[in-house]
Amino acid sequence: MEMLLPYLKAFAVGGAFCALGQVFIDYTKLTPARILVAYVVAGVILGGLGIYQPIIDFAGAGATVPLSGFGALLAKGRLTGIQFDTLFTGGLYLKISRHAIRAADRLREALRERGCRFYVDAPANQIFIILKNEIMEQLRKEVVFSIWAPYDSGHTIVRFVTSWGTRIEDIEQLIRLLPDQLA
Repeated sequence: MEMLLPYLKAFAVGGAFCALGQVFIDYTKLTPARILVAYVVAGVILGGLGIYQPIIDFAGAGATVPLSGFGALLAKGRLTGIQFDTLFTGGLYLKISRHAIRAADRLREALRERGCRFYVDAPANQIFIILKNEIMEQLRKEVVFSIWAPYDSGHTIVRFVTSWGTRIEDIEQLIRLLPDQLA
């Protein structure tokens, strides 16, 4: 029964939206087109106020497939757009990310000194390097990083990421853990 519950919730909520639309068609002079627009507008308003998300969490596709779900998605996109606009206004992103990039630059410099091969050499807070599998396994015992993809039978592409919360002491500790030669 527990496996069927999400389907029943989606059916009930989606069906309620359809039944409400049918009531509007039967008992008002609203055209189907106006009812659809009303669903989208209601979704935008409820999504913008954060009221629609709990309905989505409860009913899944029963709440996201109807046009009100589309409207809520529009509102969510607008809110995300406002956040990104704020982030890139007045150099805020650069101020916030400055520390992360400096920490990554310090690590990148140490990796270069050890002859490390870079899979992608980007001036950002993500560093993609090609490590021998043996070195990668040794580092995994002490350090958290992402395994990106196999490079060849003896090497793997790994990703190190720094953030605003990365401590320079942690970068220096990582550098001390690195072998003198990575190539």
